[in-house]
Amino acid sequence: MLSIDPGTQSMGWAFWDTGSRDLACRPPDATGLIIPWRDPHNTDWWDRAVEQANGLLYKIPIPAKRLDVYCEMPVFFAGTVGGMAAAGTGSLQKLCFQVGCVAQAVRGLSCFRHFYPVLVNEWKGQLPKEVVIQRIKKLLGEKACKDYRKDMWDAVGIGLWARGVFK
Repeated sequence: MLSIDPGTQSMGWAFWDTGSRDLACRPPDATGLIIPWRDPHNTDWWDRAVEQANGLLYKIPIPAKRLDVYCEMPVFFAGTVGGMAAAGTGSLQKLCFQVGCVAQAVRGLSCFRHFYPVLVNEWKGQLPKEVVIQRIKKLLGEKACKDYRKDMWDAVGIGLWARGVFK
């Protein structure tokens, strides 16, 4: 299984060998962060989104068995100041475009089985990032989480949610 947290500045991913269901609450086998090399001030946002999606294909381990992909899908929160700001800047549309780029990229993998867009409010509601980080540390232990940063936290959280242990 592959879990992804897309972002316009960086994209976190976590790869899980789901062969052992009894180890549902264990750390992913590999994690990473994809940061576009293109200058955000001199490059169109859609080029950077495509670059990140394609970069994912070079970073993840390719499993011998079929791969399920869980990718966070942004949601518009109309009743919040942040939701209105994101809508006004076009951030929500950019993230949705990036999710589409990711879906298209992973479909090209020979091991691809299914793409699951996961609504952000489904897996974490409106929890702040710090609460998500603390829950992940509690589930996996501080030592397992020592190298996580930025969007890797949410990628791991999405994977734990998909495995049924992040509630």
